Amino acid sequence: MVHGLHQAAHARDATVSLVYRAAPLLATALTTTAAPLTQQHKPRTPQQRAKMAHMESIYKREQAAELCKRGDLLASRGHLHEAMECVGEGLALHPASKDLKELRDRLTPLLDRLEEELEKAARRAAKRRQLKEKKKTDMKLQDAALVLGVAADCRDEAQLKKAYKKMSLKHHPDRNRGDPTATQRFQRVHDAYESFM
Repeated sequence: MVHGLHQAAHARDATVSLVYRAAPLLATALTTTAAPLTQQHKPRTPQQRAKMAHMESIYKREQAAELCKRGDLLASRGHLHEAMECVGEGLALHPASKDLKELRDRLTPLLDRLEEELEKAARRAAKRRQLKEKKKTDMKLQDAALVLGVAADCRDEAQLKKAYKKMSLKHHPDRNRGDPTATQRFQRVHDAYESFM
């Protein structure tokens, strides 16, 4: 067992010695690989800059063509707003693209028509809501008129007040002590009068 421990200690010492000997070599390797990286960042020649600009313009045209295809596909599926966003991005990359301009010109009237249809639908929905509310109000007034015993189109304040007084006295809980629904009827008379005010 002592022999095994001795071998393990010897192996550990050998590893530490190897690391210390390899450290200068590793530092040298890092400095030699770092030197070419700095040489790559030297200013480019005019020919290299022109070539890079040309490559960049080709890349932008290809991206614009992809955006045009995507926009056309989205438009064919009815996603007009998303298609117009693709056209905008494509024109930002390549403003002279004829395909993107044609797609934009084709989408603009469709979007305008869509916006008009949405506005009309919103107006129709608002009108339906108003009619529904008016119908509810009219129904409330008809019910209120029945409770007070007046016509539904009655707007004479004196007549309404007289009918309210008459019905509230008739259904007042103090006058109908044995009737458990008197309070509820009295409340309905009050609510009916409030509906007209």
